[in-house]
Amino acid sequence: MASACYYALFTCFLIIISRIGDANGYTNALDSEIARKHELWMAEHGRVYKDEAEKARRFEIFKENVEYIEDFNNAGKHRYTLGVNLFADLTSEEFLATYASGFKKPEPEIEESLRGGIFHGSCGTAVNHAVTVIGYGESSKDKYWIVKNSWSSKWGENGYIRMEKDVPSPSGMCGITEWAVYPTM
Repeated sequence: MASACYYALFTCFLIIISRIGDANGYTNALDSEIARKHELWMAEHGRVYKDEAEKARRFEIFKENVEYIEDFNNAGKHRYTLGVNLFADLTSEEFLATYASGFKKPEPEIEESLRGGIFHGSCGTAVNHAVTVIGYGESSKDKYWIVKNSWSSKWGENGYIRMEKDVPSPSGMCGITEWAVYPTM
């Protein structure tokens, strides 16, 4: 009787261990896939790190950013999408310090990862870099400004963003109407 109990307990133990191994195998497979994406991303953007420790640190940041982007897009709550771009191995703090003069924004991950669609999210009105409104357009649901950003043609929609137009705020989306300038002749 006691040996039958030990046998049953040992069998349960083996099943639990095999399940943990399967879960770790699944996690390792996901890590392998994201590591492959990271390597391809590094090649596409010419990214080279000073040593393996820096590469490992940047990989973890890349992985977190990709997970955030996928969760955001899969939620389907917005009319715009995020995507992996040349900023994908930076933390939000690094991105803001490098590209946005250190100003704090409510949703920095969205700004640095914007891929496409009409932006209608939260962004505040603090001016931190120059953009150029080059036109406007209209979809079946929204009117929008077509805005050229200064970060890179690999950001947003080839360096551009469509921002919701005619919003209730007199400052416009992200304060876009507060600092309008134009040349005079």
